[in-house]
Amino acid sequence: MFFCNTKQEANEVALSSSISSDCQVLHGDIAQQQREVTLQSFREGKFHILVCTDVAARGLDIEGVDLVIQSSPPK
Repeated sequence: MFFCNTKQEANEVALSSSISSDCQVLHGDIAQQQREVTLQSFREGKFHILVCTDVAARGLDIEGVDLVIQSSPPK
């Protein structure tokens, strides 16, 4: 999981050529139904990198996450 402070930063990270084929983004501009689909797909291992904003990720409880990266401290 990769945490960003802003939606724009999350989108930019997710579009990075080194990870774009194996990641999805999660932030406030994503519709709730799509967020649920994205989270379920991440839990099922359909992709391996979840890029999300700090706010969108509050309360997430996902087992089996090996690495969490925070791009900068939350404000």
